[in-house]
Amino acid sequence: MKIDLRISRKNVLLLNHVIERGLVVKDDEKNEGLLSNIPNENLEELKIIAGQYLEKAGLIELNEKLNELGKGK
Repeated sequence: MKIDLRISRKNVLLLNHVIERGLVVKDDEKNEGLLSNIPNENLEELKIIAGQYLEKAGLIELNEKLNELGKGK
C-alpha cells in the first residue's frame, strides 16, 4: 500500500522519537498497555518505516546527534 504522507521535518523527528520510545516501553516487562499486545515483528516494521522517513528527510545524522545530546541528561 502506498500512502502519500507529507509532514514537516520536525514531525519526522518527532514520529521517529515516539516510535523509538514506544519500543523501549515495550521492552519493560511491567508494561501492560497497548504495546504489550503488539507482536515484535510489527514493532520492528514500525522502526524500519521510521528509519526510512528519517533517510528520505535527510535527518539521520541530526537524529543521531540529538540522541547523543539526550543521553547527556
